[in-house]
Amino acid sequence: MSITIVEAYSHHPPPRANLEAALASDLRLFLSHGLNRLDKNLMQHAVEYREPFLDRSLGRLVLNLPLEYRISPTLKGVLADIASSYLPHHLVVRRKVGFSFDPVLAMLPIRNDFLSRGELRNIMEKSVASWEALLSELRGRDLFRLLSAEVWVRLFILQDDPILVEQALWACS
Repeated sequence: MSITIVEAYSHHPPPRANLEAALASDLRLFLSHGLNRLDKNLMQHAVEYREPFLDRSLGRLVLNLPLEYRISPTLKGVLADIASSYLPHHLVVRRKVGFSFDPVLAMLPIRNDFLSRGELRNIMEKSVASWEALLSELRGRDLFRLLSAEVWVRLFILQDDPILVEQALWACS
């Protein structure tokens, strides 16, 4: 008989049990997916990679730490404490820096007519006027998503030649 994650923490009071179950669920759902994705992307380019914090005994230790040690004074506080023994202080305390991507800069060389003359509008059954109104309002990541969808439509639905799609996309072509 197997028990659910929620049942595993049911001996705690509800707020604590809910948080414990949520943390365990996140670990179960996102860790395997993230590692599988990382592995596929790296192996596609013949890059060997080892995740540094995935030692089983370390994982067991961390999962069995009291909740208070895992979430306070900050999330990953125990990791920061350990890291402070090995890394310079400014690295341990710095704010998280994500992978930054400015879609506006990436889209500068894109041809203005790529979306207005594209096939996505037809598939979405938008009139020319409503499509142009939509394009005039979109900025940043939303515009980038629409451009990505247009490329996808041309490559995988219409099965256009990738070189022709690229030439249609970039103003410098």
